[in-house]
Order: sequence, then C-alpha cells, then structure tokens
Amino acid sequence: MPSSSSDVLFCYGSGKSAVSPSRQYLAFTNLCDGVEILTLPGLVHLGTIQQNIPTVGNIVLGIQFLDDQHIIVGDQGGIRVYELLTLNLAAKLMGPSSTGTS
Repeated sequence: MPSSSSDVLFCYGSGKSAVSPSRQYLAFTNLCDGVEILTLPGLVHLGTIQQNIPTVGNIVLGIQFLDDQHIIVGDQGGIRVYELLTLNLAAKLMGPSSTGTS
C-alpha cells in the first residue's frame, strides 16, 4: 500500500537514481536493502524492490527504467528486470560465475 515519502526509512542515504521516461516515477537505491519507487511529483512511496546490496566495499548497483512499466536493477554478477507497478521480478540475466541468490 502506498505511503507518504516521510514513512520511507533510509539506511545509509541514497545511491543511484532514475526517472521514468514519462517522468511519473522516481527510483533510487537506498544503499541498504533495495530500490525505492516513488511517484512524481507527489513522492508517494509505491514500495521497495528487495535487493541484496553489499555494504562492504561501498558498491552501488545501477538502475535504469526500460520503459514506464519496467525497471532494470543491477545485481552482483547480473541484472534483474522488475515490473514497476507490481514490483515482481520479470526477468533476470546472471553471469556464468554468479550464484543469483540475491
């Protein structure tokens, strides 16, 4: 259920960010456990895409909107594509040496 942006807790700040092609959505890595999705311009929090973000080594995972329905999120050794409105995993591409356990 969407909540106001003031209810979103940030562990270490924010990392990478992206705006959807229609400029209706903002996404950013929270440097703790995933990617936050908010609406624009109202900053209503739609949810968090849970992602295993390594805090050792200060690794920031990349994010980019594919279109207004999908977002690409970096992963250790690959990428994942999520449906924006459901936050469900739509596809993943993992390198040959990655475990894909995140």
